[in-house]
Amino acid sequence: MAADQVRRLYESLPARLQTARRRFDRPLTLAEKILRPFSRWDGRDFTGVPILVKTKGKTTTDHISPAGVRLSFRGHLDRISDNMFLGAVDAFTGEVGQGLDPLTGEHGVLFTRVARDLKGRGLGWIVIGDENYGEGSSREHAAMSPRSLGSRAVIAKSFARIRETNLKKQGIRAGSALNTLK
Repeated sequence: MAADQVRRLYESLPARLQTARRRFDRPLTLAEKILRPFSRWDGRDFTGVPILVKTKGKTTTDHISPAGVRLSFRGHLDRISDNMFLGAVDAFTGEVGQGLDPLTGEHGVLFTRVARDLKGRGLGWIVIGDENYGEGSSREHAAMSPRSLGSRAVIAKSFARIRETNLKKQGIRAGSALNTLK
């Protein structure tokens, strides 16, 4: 498919979603929500982007998007995103699932709360990971949830192959910095 064809297909998606919405013959459940396309990148460099979390040690897909009761919300991206990074250890504070709000300086704030606040202010954020970031299952929500809450990039010493691919599919920049992250 040529680049021009891909662009036209992508730009036609909102109209196609309107048509798809009319095809539902039943009301959506609490675990479902029609997914809207993510906003397009404006082409500008990311500058002054706050760090949501610097993860300590292993950061698997279960640290990023834990399995369990929230998986019943697979069809509702906003609700399943409430569990984003609940298993991640913050390298700055040692806390699990929570850390420092980069705007207020408040400690012990859930990562999802900080991410939603930053997104509400029109700010993106980045994640700094350790080695083999995102190993484990190929759970798409481990990339979709951060993207939906404003993630712009993940910088890690190294990535699990499937995780790097899934991040890029969702429009999150994935960069390796093996010798510079301490």
